[in-house]
Formats: sequence, structure tokens, C-alpha cells
Amino acid sequence: MCLCFDCGEHAALIEQRLTERFTVNREHYTPFERSERRYEVHRQFIDVQFVRAGSEDILLTWASRFQTKPFFDESGDIAFYEEKPSEDLLVHLRPGIFCVVFPLEAHMPCIRPDVSADSVQTVEKCVAKIPFMAYREDPLLFVNLFR
Repeated sequence: MCLCFDCGEHAALIEQRLTERFTVNREHYTPFERSERRYEVHRQFIDVQFVRAGSEDILLTWASRFQTKPFFDESGDIAFYEEKPSEDLLVHLRPGIFCVVFPLEAHMPCIRPDVSADSVQTVEKCVAKIPFMAYREDPLLFVNLFR
């Protein structure tokens, strides 16, 4: 159950609320070709992915669609799949758009949008890591963050 929000002008406020309460990783990179990326999945953390500058695509599918079980790195709360089934959803992230990815939802972030090679922009992105238990204890967590 991926959630996508178009927060527009409220994006800075939401980023501030996330940063105050949770771990936020800041990343800078040039998006990759789809063939260069793998699906990943988490068990303990919810990802809230939002682009501050540039744009990228993120592919989403259920972890149950994969035939093989990858090695799960408990300390990093991550596993990578080598298989690439067709995605169930493609989200185009750009400033003001947030994508919330729950545990056991496989996702392939950092994908270059379908644009010419000359127009690829560097992406500045934040990924908030929210413990799934925080959501279970407060089911209105996202309602409160995103209003």
C-alpha cells in the first residue's frame, strides 16, 4: 500500500516535521538506467522518499511477486532482488511529491526518467526512515505529518 502525496508548497514543512522526529538520509546523485538498479525491500522501516531538486522515477511492486528469497541484511534492514518482474506502479518523484513505501513493498528508486541524456539532472533527495512500530502505535502518523 504505497502512498503518494503531492504536497506542493507544504513540502518544506513536511520535511521539517520528518527531520525532527525520524532519521533522514540526504542523497545527491545522477539517476540510473533501470537496468543498473535492483528492487529492494525493508522489514523494520517505512521509507518516505522525497526529491528536493531534480526528478527520478521509482518502481514499486509487492515482494511476494519474486520467485527467489534474497539474503536479508538485518543490520541494514535491506534485501536486494536480482529478479526484475514488471512493476505494479511507477511514481515520478519531483519536488513536492512524497512516496511512502511500507515494509515488504519492493521498490526500485533512483531511476532516470524517460528523458534525453542531455537533460538528466542531478537529484537531491531525502529518505526518511520511520520505524514501522511508530506507525503501528500511531496509525494517524501520516495524517498528522501531511496536513
